[in-house]
Amino acid sequence: MRTLWLGLVSLIWAQGTIRGSVIDNEGEPVVGAQVLLLPLQKGTLTNPEGLFSFTGVPFGSYKLRVTALGIDTIWAEVSIDKRHPVATLKLQATTRDIEMQAVEITESLAPTRIDPTRVTVAVTPISPRQVLLLPSFGVPDVAQYLQVLPGVVFTGDQGGQLYIRGGTPIQNLTLLDGAIVYSPFHTLSLFSLFETDLLRQVNVYSAGFGAEYGGRISSVIDIRTRAGDFERLGGRVYATPFVAGASLEGPTYLLRHSSWLVSARQGYIQQATPRLYPYLRDSLPFQFQDLYAKATFGRGPDQLQVFGFRQTDRVDLGPNGLNRWTQWGTGLTFANLPSGTRVRITGNLAYSRFANTFEDPRELRPRYSTIGGFNGGFTFSYLFGADELAYAVEVRGFSTDFLFTNGLGFITQQKQSTTEFAAYARYLKAFRRQEIGPDGEVRLLTRAVIEPSLRLHFYNTYGYFSIEPRLRAKYTGTQWSLQAAAGRYTQNWVAAVSDRDVVILFQGFLTAPELPANRQLAHPLQEAYHLTLGGEYQLGPTLLALEGWYKRFTQLTIVNRERLFPEDPTFLTEIGYAYGIDFSMRYQSSQWYVYGTYSYQYNRRSDFRQTYFPLWDRRHTANWLLAYRWGGLLTTARLRESRWECSLRWTLGSGLPFTQTLGFFEKLLLLQGSQSPYPSQQGQLAVLLSPHYNAARLPAYHRLDLMVKRRWRIGSAFLIEANFTLLNAYNRPNLFYIDRISARRYNQLPILPSLGLTGSW
Repeated sequence: MRTLWLGLVSLIWAQGTIRGSVIDNEGEPVVGAQVLLLPLQKGTLTNPEGLFSFTGVPFGSYKLRVTALGIDTIWAEVSIDKRHPVATLKLQATTRDIEMQAVEITESLAPTRIDPTRVTVAVTPISPRQVLLLPSFGVPDVAQYLQVLPGVVFTGDQGGQLYIRGGTPIQNLTLLDGAIVYSPFHTLSLFSLFETDLLRQVNVYSAGFGAEYGGRISSVIDIRTRAGDFERLGGRVYATPFVAGASLEGPTYLLRHSSWLVSARQGYIQQATPRLYPYLRDSLPFQFQDLYAKATFGRGPDQLQVFGFRQTDRVDLGPNGLNRWTQWGTGLTFANLPSGTRVRITGNLAYSRFANTFEDPRELRPRYSTIGGFNGGFTFSYLFGADELAYAVEVRGFSTDFLFTNGLGFITQQKQSTTEFAAYARYLKAFRRQEIGPDGEVRLLTRAVIEPSLRLHFYNTYGYFSIEPRLRAKYTGTQWSLQAAAGRYTQNWVAAVSDRDVVILFQGFLTAPELPANRQLAHPLQEAYHLTLGGEYQLGPTLLALEGWYKRFTQLTIVNRERLFPEDPTFLTEIGYAYGIDFSMRYQSSQWYVYGTYSYQYNRRSDFRQTYFPLWDRRHTANWLLAYRWGGLLTTARLRESRWECSLRWTLGSGLPFTQTLGFFEKLLLLQGSQSPYPSQQGQLAVLLSPHYNAARLPAYHRLDLMVKRRWRIGSAFLIEANFTLLNAYNRPNLFYIDRISARRYNQLPILPSLGLTGSW
């Protein structure tokens, strides 16, 4: 018996780990590649970071074979022994030169196959190629593509907002390379701050996201930019009637495996619209500018990236005011896969700042709001074959400065600094089995994935410790899958604007607001609980998905719009809930791409006096995006595009709620109480609203956009693209809002044709 135990111990200690990474020619991870360990016939798949791991491998010499669509097969030799029990391989794939290049382009558009290795419920990945297919105002932009996603409600083209599955913009966390972005969209809501050409991947978490994200109670938009070209100098310039921009990239030449990338974009909509579109009833008084720069050192799993960005926005309303804001930030991210250990270390550190000023001649003083802060953290992750363990620590610090004077002359001012500390742990367990087919090839079948996680978040200002469990799970059959996600979420930020405003130009931010003492609160934070259930079905090349979701907002903080006296509270609390059903279908072939969505959504809020529909409560939303490419392929050293391309997008939305006007009255300012000279006072014209808030509905919204592209190749490296876009092709007069005083109707964008030209090399 003693001999048996000694043999077992020796066998266990005579085992090691073989792990590594797989990247492509551009230094990006190869996801889902099959890695086979020979002669053990043991297989695994690379994760979203291109990493793989074999544990419990007996000491000895082995061969690795890596295969994936679009790359040449990789062979590598590796050995592990008692002195070196952990072997780390860093493999680079070579793109396969095949004739069916159109298939490669199609595969890179969007996932149309069920991924059994990851929980994808309430997560929508967006690639740059998807965005570029969209008929767009000016240039294709993430802000416009977000509007076609299921569960997203867009309230208007000019000063409207994006609401994701029942949550407001302040309840959405936007990250750019790990840095917090306070205002991700320009005032003309058709443009984000992110140049499409720079994007590597955008993931939109509309509900039930994991513990790696925190500090928001509704949704997450995680944006990752790509590295510059490591091999050759490249660039892109473009011009349209609304915006022009340029980007440059290339190797640094000073350091091996390093690159740089810069981008600039200028919007001149205010200057262009009176000349090019004289039929517009009102000009579009918007100007904006975006700058971005990034340097990358290292390729693959060992990498350091340093970046910076700056955005400005200006809306000149003439006698109605001037709105200006500036946002900038800088940061770094790093990743390291140290040899001889089983851990991978990643981290980030960033600082960003947002400042907004609104000058209204009718107000006593300008509105002013700034927020600035840092965020950073370290993540340690381990791969155990198909399983993954990750834990992290994070810290955030913010300072806000807010000044606002209402129509009665009451001043709301806050200067506040706060710090938040967080830690989380996440474990992904994959139930995978391995089969050997008749041809002798190894097949990996993942039937189930469960991903529990826990976030511990400490809000220093309140001294409150929040425990936030999360759970995501998936079961995959032969042609279908079932998924679920749930969790608890909290946040400390409050928007210094009302959720009841349709047009929002001025954006104010507050942190750690003082809540009214007339209600007994369990804690001072905003809080929500999520539950999402979903299913997928593979119908040939078409992927069908159905998701049902529910969010319960157990505590919300809003601005007190009815504050009459200085002693009245500045903020009030609300409760609410939202639920909906989202359906989507996605089909693609070598020439066609079809994406369709339908959403049913129901939102309710209560301020403890009445229950009402919030302004983003759009009951039905449908979107169709169709694209067709033909005419063969044009190939350069960096690009591969079709000669012709056309696309259309049609959207339909049922009417948004609004509060009806009952009449008008003279409003007296009784600032001195009973001593106010009200008999001789010249009052203000005020609107008498219905006591039933948002009880009526606006007309339905629908619009058709069209786009045609033609490309030419000049030489072996230069590609020119001309595009014609027609927005609102049948000139639908979609109502934006009606001015209650003048009864003037303001419509959203009318028919807008445009021509654009792009040069890439």
